[in-house]
Amino acid sequence: MTMAPRMRLHLLDAVAGMHPTDAAVRCLALAYPELPDPAGLPLGQRDAALLGLRARLLGDRLVAWTSCDSCGEQSTLELSVAELLEQMGARTEKRWVLQHQGDPLPVRALTSRDLARAAGAPSPEEARDLLVAAALDQVTEPQDAPPLDDELAAAVAASLAEHDPGSEVLLAGSCAVCGEQWSHMLDPARYVVAELAHLGARLLAEVAELARAFGWTEADVLALSDQRRRAYLELASEMTG
Repeated sequence: MTMAPRMRLHLLDAVAGMHPTDAAVRCLALAYPELPDPAGLPLGQRDAALLGLRARLLGDRLVAWTSCDSCGEQSTLELSVAELLEQMGARTEKRWVLQHQGDPLPVRALTSRDLARAAGAPSPEEARDLLVAAALDQVTEPQDAPPLDDELAAAVAASLAEHDPGSEVLLAGSCAVCGEQWSHMLDPARYVVAELAHLGARLLAEVAELARAFGWTEADVLALSDQRRRAYLELASEMTG
């Protein structure tokens, strides 16, 4: 069952101007009040919940766009939320031990809090080091992140992908023009928040159009189902055409 239009605009108002990571957490807190700590969810669980929320907002069908790394050709992808959730898997571990160069290293799944802290790092390299250090439970703030060698960073990244597989949603395909194989990562938080903003803007435009045509209030329009609202929009278009 999709989410009522009024709730969609409520979500949009609540996350306006927020960074996608913070907006994603806020969306989950509002849509799933039973979650005790959305910001503390492993990223795989967070992104699965976000995609579930997206299905409530707009249904199962999801459209994404990508470009070929070789020739730049734009491609449109039609995806299924249910299939993405199946690809992500249900298994997420919060803590485990990584064997690295003969040493056992305790590792934990990254969370939205870790991403928010890393967003404040002055460079991508320092952000990476901060996330690796966070996964190793070494630091909590950007200025405290120690420099980490590439081998350890790669080992931790691979371990995170293995134990929290939903934290990396990979889309793969081939270019219809040059045949180049490509693989791009889908960021559910950024995608859902951007789609919510687009959806909210479209809803507001529809409210304005129906208000002009019939003199209705925002509450009147948002009380309509999507199907009924589309029917009235078609009628309004015929009246002005």
